[in-house]
Amino acid sequence: MPSSLAFGPRSAAAGVPKGAGPALAAAVLGFFVMTLDTLIVNVALPAGRLSR
Repeated sequence: MPSSLAFGPRSAAAGVPKGAGPALAAAVLGFFVMTLDTLIVNVALPAGRLSR
């Protein structure tokens, strides 16, 4: 089996930049924080209307 078809971690030579891992982690974390913030706001808004 040629070495180019072997399974294993991808490298920069395989077309994946070295900084892709941290950038992907930051994007996923940012998306999670935005989703969590939206959830908190949508839960808090009805409670704010009831307290007036």
